[in-house]
Amino acid sequence: MKKLICSCFITMAIFTPNCIGRVNKVSKENRSEDLSRTEEGREFLHQAGNDLPVEGNLFVQRKLAETLRLTSEHGAKYFYTGGWAKHFVEMVRSDGGKVSLKDLANYKAVWTKPQLTDVFGHKVYCAGLPNEICYKLFPAIHLLEELKIDKRANYWQDPLVLRDIQRVLQSFVDFQQSGSF
Repeated sequence: MKKLICSCFITMAIFTPNCIGRVNKVSKENRSEDLSRTEEGREFLHQAGNDLPVEGNLFVQRKLAETLRLTSEHGAKYFYTGGWAKHFVEMVRSDGGKVSLKDLANYKAVWTKPQLTDVFGHKVYCAGLPNEICYKLFPAIHLLEELKIDKRANYWQDPLVLRDIQRVLQSFVDFQQSGSF
């Protein structure tokens, strides 16, 4: 019963105005054209019978539910060497990609201890080593905390707040690209 409930929550949703905004953004950026190239993409876009989902449409991902069910029954082997892997490789290769079944079979997940920091009164977790994103992200969010960004006006009301946020975010992007602030 627990698996069924989880699958239902993960694979069904009602389209809300916020969600519709994201779907419409996909359409405006011509991503709907990209998604329409495959049967799966067309099924996703047109599942309510419309060109794009509209507010109130029920969003059901039966294939995702089936993938989750099969993965829970057969474990990681279904995902990395079984039916899902074969379909994934077929789809990627049909679109010019170079992935192989051997690539997936040889993949080894790396489980590490997450990194943790406290910021704005909340605990924030980030992937641990060898992923180094926390060493770039944490200083940026701590800088926002030092700027007391949470105590200042909304960024859309005060251009100085927007400027400060943009500077911190840009330093984060620069750091990711160059490796230093």
